[in-house]
Amino acid sequence: WLILKELITYNNIFLATLLALSALLNLFFYIRIIYSSTLTMFPSTNNSKLHWTMISKKPSSTIPSLTIVSSLLLPLTPMFIILT
Repeated sequence: WLILKELITYNNIFLATLLALSALLNLFFYIRIIYSSTLTMFPSTNNSKLHWTMISKKPSSTIPSLTIVSSLLLPLTPMFIILT
């Protein structure tokens, strides 16, 4: 909340709105993961119940490349903030 307050203080309302909406989106996904892992699964130690039927035949190369690109672009983030 302090970051949002400072962004609004410096009249950077677009970035503050974008940051708040992305935080709400992350909160939604985390709550969905917690719900599906704690409330819908019966607590047991038997791992043989989980059968993975979906087997990937061709490994995708997009996720590693996007990870590398996003990691390399991370230091450029302050430059984008200065430009706005």
